[in-house]
Amino acid sequence: MMNKVTDAEYEVMKAVWELGGVATSREIFDRVQEKKPWSKTTVKTLISRLASKGALKSDKVAGSVYKYEANISEDEYKNQESENLIGKLFNGSINEMLLNFTKSNKLSKQELEELIKLVGEEEK
Repeated sequence: MMNKVTDAEYEVMKAVWELGGVATSREIFDRVQEKKPWSKTTVKTLISRLASKGALKSDKVAGSVYKYEANISEDEYKNQESENLIGKLFNGSINEMLLNFTKSNKLSKQELEELIKLVGEEEK
């Protein structure tokens, strides 16, 4: 399990995943710039934090150029964070979470039908 990633660090991780899971700091910076007006220093600090947390590993390519590789896939990260959220807010119960979303009308009729279909397929 990876250490908690901040919202800003998550933006950097998304950039790495969008770039195929491996990228230089320049490539990461360019991708992040498409969404966030952060300085190179800010992005490099976030990359450094992610490396120290074990989310990224770095390999020196040439001179001062490093490639960074995600140590966790986007799907793995989403699963981990989903489990943390369900555990924290819904006592680990997916049923409680779904009931909460259903009762608060956070699910559209179409989403609810898709969910019912998905549950039906899982039972087979």
